[in-house]
Amino acid sequence: MSMYAPIHQAIRALAGMDPDFAQQQNGVGFNKPDTTMGHTLAALPELCDRDAYIAYHLLRKYARQLSNYGISFDQLPVPLEPPNDFFMTIAYHEPGVNFKKAFIVAFEYDQEKITALKSSVNGNSQFASKGAAKFWEVKAHKGVIAALKEFAIEYEFEITKGAHDAMTAIESAPDTTDDTVPTEENYRTISEGRDRYNRECFYVRFPYNPALSEELKIVCRGTGWSGAPLKVWMVPTIREEQLMEWGKRHNFRIDIEGYTPRAELEARRIAEWVELSESALEILGPLEEFRFNDHALYKHQREGIELMIKRGRMILADDMGLGKTLQTLAAAKAFQIAHGYAVFVLAPVSLHRNWVREAQAVEVSIEVYSWAKVPEPPAQTPFILICDEAHYAQNLLSKRTEGFLKLAENAKAVYLATGTPMKNGRPSNLFPLLKAIKHPLALDKAHYDRHYCAAKATRYSKWDTTGAAHLDELHELTKDAMLRRLKKNCLDLPAKTRVWRDVDFSAEAQAEYDRVYVAARREYTDRLVSGEILSGAEALVLLTHMRRATSIGKVETTIELVEELLEEDRQVVVFTDFKESAHKIAAHFKVPAMTGDMRAVENNSEVAKNLRALWDRYEQGEELTDEELYALKVATTRQDYVDAFQAGKMKVFVGTIKAGGVGITLTAADTVILHDRALTPGDAVQAEDRLHRIGQHKNVTAIWLQATDTDRKIDDLLVAKQQRIELVLAGKRKTMRGIDSIYDVAKEAIHEIFG
Repeated sequence: MSMYAPIHQAIRALAGMDPDFAQQQNGVGFNKPDTTMGHTLAALPELCDRDAYIAYHLLRKYARQLSNYGISFDQLPVPLEPPNDFFMTIAYHEPGVNFKKAFIVAFEYDQEKITALKSSVNGNSQFASKGAAKFWEVKAHKGVIAALKEFAIEYEFEITKGAHDAMTAIESAPDTTDDTVPTEENYRTISEGRDRYNRECFYVRFPYNPALSEELKIVCRGTGWSGAPLKVWMVPTIREEQLMEWGKRHNFRIDIEGYTPRAELEARRIAEWVELSESALEILGPLEEFRFNDHALYKHQREGIELMIKRGRMILADDMGLGKTLQTLAAAKAFQIAHGYAVFVLAPVSLHRNWVREAQAVEVSIEVYSWAKVPEPPAQTPFILICDEAHYAQNLLSKRTEGFLKLAENAKAVYLATGTPMKNGRPSNLFPLLKAIKHPLALDKAHYDRHYCAAKATRYSKWDTTGAAHLDELHELTKDAMLRRLKKNCLDLPAKTRVWRDVDFSAEAQAEYDRVYVAARREYTDRLVSGEILSGAEALVLLTHMRRATSIGKVETTIELVEELLEEDRQVVVFTDFKESAHKIAAHFKVPAMTGDMRAVENNSEVAKNLRALWDRYEQGEELTDEELYALKVATTRQDYVDAFQAGKMKVFVGTIKAGGVGITLTAADTVILHDRALTPGDAVQAEDRLHRIGQHKNVTAIWLQATDTDRKIDDLLVAKQQRIELVLAGKRKTMRGIDSIYDVAKEAIHEIFG
């Protein structure tokens, strides 16, 4: 291993940062003037004496930053200083590395000399390397010779005999086009291009001019420099208006065939959409006369449908139970009957039958696809895209989101239905949805990340976007594209009351919980004493063990409570976070348990077909065998179970919060028992609102069973965090302090329980 390996490692640590990112952050990566040199040194297989000398002195000013990587500058080996005559020379090469004819300017790294050289030769210089040699290369022609001689005199450079002879020959030769220095007048262009991430951008070319460069960076923030062979400034397309105004002021030529300003294109698009939407609204007819299952639309639904038709691309983030499905289908129907557009629906498989049923009621033809198999956009067919549970596409790196965005890009209109547009209050989750509806904020992801996600480098990530900032501003800028209404403001629904009920364990259940509790506390204490930090994942495992023991211990109480309600001739819904508890409760009442297992039945068309045949016989009053009745009750499909419960053919509905807490209506019951709660804020509310929604005519009671401190601490955390999330969505909080991931919730709960 080379003795200079530690220096090389330090250079590579700094060079690992994205230069564009480093330009926007203090204390991260190389400063912009050092980027070319630093990255060139980092790319070498190893450092020679001269390279190490340059690298060492370059690293001196980054000593504090290196400590973040566990590298001490003071402990780096000190390279010997190369002989003075190796530097401070101007030689001549033909051909050069970057130019056919080049003057080679070699000197020890010195930012003052670099700036002076680049300025004096008017953009005709380029850093280069050949073997172990590193130097600046200047294009050899008449326009640079006088300036290069002045530079040599001022900084005491030696002009070698070969360079002197070349200068004399070039000065005495006749003028040629190739030897003409680009000037301010004939070399200022703005053209189309792509950046290093293959995103569309503008290329801005002009001779080296520090003042003009700084002005461009200020006017068009987010610019980046591309070195050889392009040597252009790259400006994001979102800065088109600022760039074109700046270019006009400085006499730049727009080198784009058929160029039309973005503002003009947007004006044309809006005018075309106004015409399409007006004809669609006219053909749909007065919304006051619109009927759905013989019911008139609520006022908030009429307003939502009209707004979606007029806007074309929207996020529908209404509270659970306000009829998001109906509103999106009615808006899509307007375009289908007016312009013949197809309607594509992306939804979880478990909700497909419900979407087909709702579409039939609205009298609109739809094609339903699952999030697991997002289709390719059709080549010729114009279509409207509806996405149910649109928060499924909140990860930009997933194939699902990639397919979703491609589909949205090609759609005539896009309606995204979700009750959680910013899950856990994180702006990064909202970005893909904004991109799908072509919101201006989604044009510049780097700015969005920095400004709204408080993006920064961490020890685990070069670009962590899980934070949040300026949430009130984000709410203000997106409120026209995101429709969010609450039930309390739209519907005169019966009241919903939440009550907490203490549970006494049996001796057996108490003993099991105590065993799990003692083991978890011992592990927590041991980690605390040894000074080891309990990670979020580890805290989640410990908490899950205790929650599971608590859940199983409460089964007996839940069964007794359900039996009491059944004696009053009531229908009851039970939700739990654990399959084992769900199956135990469901087995007692001889009903299915809506868990993730039920989805497997839906995916098997033959099994589902046989089950539906059984349901038909059952609904017609035909007597089934015990085996058939058992098969019907324990292996039914999700929608059949919901239909039977809503029709009163089953008095008890049991499901897990994950499988049954979204996308279904259970208004036949007025009591829901939350046997236990999931750790994600809002999941409990969604489960309760399966009952508390349009169609409910009775007061709803939600009973939260609590048996241990584990239950109580978790419930307190969830209620507090859900209140904070609602404030974020309402634009009343600037940050999401106190709104954490499931791992953070687990850590906080563990510390509350054992601390």
